[in-house]
Amino acid sequence: MFKEKDSTRKEINDLLETITKNKELVLKDELKHMKRVLRRLDFINQDTILAKGQVACLISTADEIILTEMLYNGSFNDIEPNMLASMLSCFLVSVKQ
Repeated sequence: MFKEKDSTRKEINDLLETITKNKELVLKDELKHMKRVLRRLDFINQDTILAKGQVACLISTADEIILTEMLYNGSFNDIEPNMLASMLSCFLVSVKQ
């Protein structure tokens, strides 16, 4: 029974290791796709963060990329201050305590 238990434990450990490796592969693939999007939007260049990427890092909302794109496209240039404030309030993230 001890040998059977030991064999089962080794099999479980091997399966857990396989699961971990598969998760890492999925995450690496997802990271690769994210980096491709950031390169296409000129947020990064290879592995260097560009000015546009630094602006996105400083924005603390849920839509950093959208807001940064709007800033760089000049979407806020011709908007009156009160309209700009109400528009930017849409990007605020509510925090429940």
